[in-house]
Order: sequence, then C-alpha cells, then structure tokens
Amino acid sequence: MLFTVPFASSAALVFITLTAAYFLSYFFRSANAVIAEDLIAELSLNSANLGLMTSLFYLAFAGSQPVIGWALDKYGSRLVQPVLLSVAVLGALLFSSAEGFTAAAAARALLGAGLAGCLMAAFKAFAAWFPASRYATAIGALMSIGTLGSFFAASPLASFSSLYGWRSVFLIGAGLTLLVALSIFFLVRNTPSGDALESVHQPVLEPVQTTSSHLNYFDSRLWRVAFLNLFAAGGLLSIQSLWGGKFLFDVYQLEKPQVGVLLTLLNLGAVIGYGIMGFLVDRLGATRVAIAALFGLMLCEMAMAARVELGILYVVYFLFGLIGTGNLALLTHARQLFPISLT
Repeated sequence: MLFTVPFASSAALVFITLTAAYFLSYFFRSANAVIAEDLIAELSLNSANLGLMTSLFYLAFAGSQPVIGWALDKYGSRLVQPVLLSVAVLGALLFSSAEGFTAAAAARALLGAGLAGCLMAAFKAFAAWFPASRYATAIGALMSIGTLGSFFAASPLASFSSLYGWRSVFLIGAGLTLLVALSIFFLVRNTPSGDALESVHQPVLEPVQTTSSHLNYFDSRLWRVAFLNLFAAGGLLSIQSLWGGKFLFDVYQLEKPQVGVLLTLLNLGAVIGYGIMGFLVDRLGATRVAIAALFGLMLCEMAMAARVELGILYVVYFLFGLIGTGNLALLTHARQLFPISLT
C-alpha cells in the first residue's frame, strides 16, 4: 500500500496518537463555555449568535459522519484522520483571527468537520487492535483521557485566556493538531497485520448480526441506540461545551473564575466517569449501565432546572459529568451489533 509505515506499529502507539486527537477534539468543542463572554464582547455577539456559532460545530460534526464512516471503513484511520485534522487546523487558525460572527461561525464549522472523525477513527482502529472482551474498556480509557481536553478547557483555559487572550489558545491548538495529524500518519497502521482492512465479518458480542456488507439505515437496532444517544450524549455535550457556562453567568451571576471551577468539576466527573463506564460495560453489560445512567442524567438536569443553591450545584455539576458518560454504553453497541467491516 502507498505510504506504508516503515516499522511495526503497536496497540500502544495507536491508543496514544488517536487519544491525543480526541483530547484536542474535546478541548476545542468545550472552549466556548469559558470564553463565551470574551467572544460576545470582542465579536459583538448576542446569546443567539453565540449559540448558532457554537452549534455549527456540531452541525458540521454530525453532517460529516456518514461520509467519514464510509471513508474509515474503506481506507482506515491512518489515512482519513490526518486529512480531517488538517481541516481542523485551518478552522483553528481562522477562529484565532476572526473579527466578526461570519468568520467565527465558518471557523467553528471547519473545526466541527475536521474533528468529526476523532472518536470514530479510534472506534475503527480499536476494533482491529483490541479484542472484543476489552473493547469497551479501551474505549472508556480513550474517552476518559480525551475528556481531559474539556478539563483543560475550564479553569486552565480561563487563566490562560485572561493572561494571553483566547486567540493565542487557538493558535497553539492549531500547531498541536498538526503535530498529532503527522504522528497518526507516520506511527499508526490500520490493523496489527498492516494497512489492509478486514474484508470478512468477524465475531461480535451479540448473537444477532447482519450478513450484509452495507449498513441498513432502516435497521431498528441502529435507531434504538441512536435515539437514546441523542439525549444521552446530546444532553452532556450541549451543557459541557457551552450552556453550562452561560447558565452560570446569566442565572447565578458568577464571575469567570467561579464558572471555571464549576466546569472543571463537571469535566472532572466526566474524566472519572468514562474510565468507570468502560469497566462496568464490559462486566455488567451495556443495557444495565445505559438505563441507570439515563435516569441519573435526568435527575441532574431537573436539579439544574430547579436552580438549586450554589453549594448543591457544585455536587450536581460533578455528578452530571460523571453520570453523563453513560452514553459510552450506547456507543459500544456499534461494535457489539455489527461486523467489524461496518464499524
């Protein structure tokens, strides 16, 4: 194959490089929560503009998934992921120099499209590099470490942006993203046996499986998982990446340092939660973990809506991050329900 890796790759290299990409994805998607007031002031935004600009990240992120999924199954993570990360580099550079809503919104869309493959590329590669019995644990470790990106997008980002400005953050982020893209290209292989992808169906965890080489988008199993994940992952990400911070600024009238602390607690909960959830899914099963997590997530959201006192809110934010990671149980169903050629 063209551009063959000149030496033996390893599961450790695959894990480190793809986890680094996911770390950056989480950092970029969460950054607006802390710098929201700065963006409003410098770019002359209102809450509606801010929400639209931030949502464009996710619209591009979501809209890219079908094409990215097809590309990953056809060409593998080693070639697809560096190309996508190059788009993210352009987005970060454009955002760092934006002077108004239009440029910032376009930059967020580029970031969303460029970072849209970070988790899926890891899912695809891990399916080949880790056995099914350790898959959820590996994904949990990936998401736990990757979620540290949102941790650094809380108090550390608040402090750094106060000293050097939020534009410097995105310039540095662009350089790191380029470095990770090059690392994946030169250090990663798609499978332990080389860059050639599997063309046969491999054993899955669930007894029910498809025999088709193409995904059936009307498969009820796919939509049951997707519908639940819309609320599980969507609920966590919408609050973690933007509205958790804006809510504290507007409703509790807190200053940036206090907001940074609360978001740090939320993100710390997510870091711990993803590590725990992968372990629990491999041992208790995805269904039990998902049901418990969804109910816990709803209770936390109800507490936020009730505007509990500040002291209790610290606990709620931490638990929201911790329990919200139960969406990992839903994400592992792709590996459990479908053959590896459709990961």
